[in-house]
Parts: sequence; structure tokens; C-alpha cells
Amino acid sequence: MQSILSFDVIKIFLVFVCGFIGSSVNAFAGGGTFLAFPALLASGLPPIIANATCKVAFIPGNLASCWAYRHSFANTKGIITNMLLIAFVGGTLGALLTLYLGNDNFKKFIPWLILIATLLSWFGPNLTKLLQKDAKPCMSGFVTILSQMMLVLTALYGGFFGAGIGVLLIATLTIRGITDINLINAIKNLMSVLINLAAIVMYIYWGTVNWYFALIQMAGAILGGYAGGIIGRKMQPQNIRRIIVGIGLTLSVIYFYQYS
Repeated sequence: MQSILSFDVIKIFLVFVCGFIGSSVNAFAGGGTFLAFPALLASGLPPIIANATCKVAFIPGNLASCWAYRHSFANTKGIITNMLLIAFVGGTLGALLTLYLGNDNFKKFIPWLILIATLLSWFGPNLTKLLQKDAKPCMSGFVTILSQMMLVLTALYGGFFGAGIGVLLIATLTIRGITDINLINAIKNLMSVLINLAAIVMYIYWGTVNWYFALIQMAGAILGGYAGGIIGRKMQPQNIRRIIVGIGLTLSVIYFYQYS
């Protein structure tokens, strides 16, 4: 009889727990996605399938965050219509780029992507504060164009991989001159949902989602999102962020060694 401590059971436990932890961290610090993604790699999924599966697993949490900020969208139709179009197109093209590269080429980007997500998790809050402070003095036609370019690149990155995308979106919206934090979070969450949904449609169409692991990680993410809301009121995000950065740097070194 197969032991309860079989490798399959360990993989299920790993995927579930990392989904739980990743979603908990997202609720009050951000950066949890790149904890869940390596768990799927460790479970034996090819890189592209792991990436697609992770996006599907975390979409309920993204939708919940978007719904929570629904009241902040009053009188913002003119602001977000253009952004949402870019989000949809960028998310689609980013996913198609991933599929075009294939697993052998995509895995070469994994160490860099995790490293970028790690750095964003650490420097993101300070960058956001700096941009919020200087947003109005810096507004000009050039900065508006720059924010549009950043938005396009962020949407492409979100469809391609996406860890740390929240920090990039906050920075982009701040440069654009939006200073209301509730509106920033509302637009950020809505754009994240649309970018991920656009990418997920492509991944599902091309059959690159492992639904078995997606549902396991989704269950952990749903529970973790709820727990994170409670934990976040009692813990200092900076302490959690230090742990995330430590894990991220370690994973970067491991994958640089493995895929170089």
C-alpha cells in the first residue's frame, strides 16, 4: 500500500501551503506569487504550465480585491478606459510571447524574473512614496508619454510572468498624476484582473493549465487570502517583506545555477 508520505502527497501539500502563504502575503505585503510559482516547478510542472497554473490559482483573490474597491471607480470612466484596453492587449500579447518562447527558452528567464520580483518587493514601497511625493511637480507631456510606455511594458510583463506587477502598476499610476491611494489601488486591482484574465484565456486555449494543481493551489490561496487579512492587522509588513526578499534571493541563486 502506498505510504501517506508518498511524493505525490508531499507535492500536494507543498502546492497548497505555498498557495496559502503566497495569498496571505499578498493580502498585506505583496510578492506572494513568486513563492507559489516555484512550488509548482518543484512539483514537476514545466515552466510555462507552472506560470499559467499559478495565474489561474490566484485569480479569485484578484477578483475579490477588485470587488472590495468597486466604490472607488466613481467618475473615473475617462481615466481607466484607455488603461484597460492596454491591460487587455498587453496581457494577451505577454501570454502569447510566453507560449512562443516555449519551455526551454522561458526557463532561462525564470531566475531574472524572480530576482526582479524580489527587488520590486523590497524597493517598491519606497519607490511608490517617492513618486507620490513628486508626482505633481513632475507632470508634463513627456511624463504622460513615459507613463503610457510603462503601462504597456507592465501589461506585457503581467501577461508574461506577473510577479511584482502590483508595484509596477502603482508606480505607473503615480507617475500619471493619480495621487488618491484608494483610486490607485482600485485601478491597480482592476488592471491586474484584466491582464491576468487575458493571459489565462490564452493559456487555457492552448491547453497549458494544469487544473489539478490549479484547484489545489486555489484552495490554499482562498484560505490564505482570508487569513492574511487577519494576520496583516497584527504584523509589520516590513518584517514579512524581509522574509520574502530572503526567499526570493535564495530562489534566484538556485535557478541561476539550475538554468544557466
